[in-house]
Amino acid sequence: MGNRALFITRHNPSTNGGGNFASRAFLEAVSATFKSKVTLFVSSDFDESVLINKPDEIIKVKKRHSLDAIAGLLRGKLTRFEKSVESWLKSNDVSNFEWVFLDGGIIGGSYVKKFKDKDIKTCTIHHNFEVEYHIDNKSLETFKGRVKYWIKKLEQSAYKNSNVNLFLTEDDLRKFENYYGKHAMNFELGCFEFPVPTQSLVNSDYYPNKLLDTKQNYIKAVISGSLNTVQTLSSFKWFLEHIYPLILNAYPNFSLTLTGRSPTEEIIALCDNFNVTLISSPIDIRAVISEHHLYICPIKLGGGLKLRVMDAIAIGMPCLIQSNSFRGYEVFDTTGIVLKYNDEKDFMSAFNILINRIIKDRSDSSADLRQQYELKFSFLAGRKRLENILR
Repeated sequence: MGNRALFITRHNPSTNGGGNFASRAFLEAVSATFKSKVTLFVSSDFDESVLINKPDEIIKVKKRHSLDAIAGLLRGKLTRFEKSVESWLKSNDVSNFEWVFLDGGIIGGSYVKKFKDKDIKTCTIHHNFEVEYHIDNKSLETFKGRVKYWIKKLEQSAYKNSNVNLFLTEDDLRKFENYYGKHAMNFELGCFEFPVPTQSLVNSDYYPNKLLDTKQNYIKAVISGSLNTVQTLSSFKWFLEHIYPLILNAYPNFSLTLTGRSPTEEIIALCDNFNVTLISSPIDIRAVISEHHLYICPIKLGGGLKLRVMDAIAIGMPCLIQSNSFRGYEVFDTTGIVLKYNDEKDFMSAFNILINRIIKDRSDSSADLRQQYELKFSFLAGRKRLENILR
């Protein structure tokens, strides 16, 4: 049995974004576990200087020509790595490879059988239930949400043929079992931080703002995320139209900030129309979040774990999270300052409870929240879970 690993990802772990950050953490954990004896297939614009645990072989693959990409969509060839992987397998002795980690169902379904044929153990990391995710986000792979055939085919193949399937949430694991059937080696890996060189995993310099004037109900809330996705736009618009007026009616001095990368023109217009402060593409999003009193996640679409919420929980920020986005954060139920809501009918009840708890015992609850975050979402915790699964 070999002592090397292979890692193939469609994400760019050196750039911003939830999926990219998750892939970076997984890649770092695999590289640390295999002592950097890792071959990485990744996009050509990947910058390995961001990594602490660097693979000793990195194969960067350029984007396909636009005509090839279109043809690939029609034939179910949804990644740029087809020719590179085939060539690599033909020209390399793979007997010293023990595991291949396939980052996502599309990657998994595209290559799992090729590596099984070489007697390499296969592990697919499912970031979410991709059929649901791609349809909700009207992705190019589903022809803007119209066709799920190839996503379903590839995801099912990855799930059925992998030696091990890893999931970010228990909810996603159950969805796969209900949709594709049982699998003997399904595990909830969860999500976790990637390591950084100059600070602790949870930056102790960040603390949520304190209420400035409880008598006048002066409250500052923040929403964050990638501001160019369908799920963000749809959910933010719904929040502004159905919930924001309820808050302003009860708390006239309430203010709302939206922050994240690449806001669309429609997002910018919504912020202008509803008097929402927009902070575009901040250098340090946790610093922005920490200037507020509470965090709101209104995202209703898409599966998996919403990494945007991690930034708030990591610094002990009280959170109010839409129930679909609460998946994967159930462990924080006991802190009393991470609450969920379903719709506008129960939002204000949860909001009032959270405000009262912030006023009463902010410091103790925030410290408890930060401590629980370390135990669940730190890089060391995630790496340990991965190593235990692979044994």
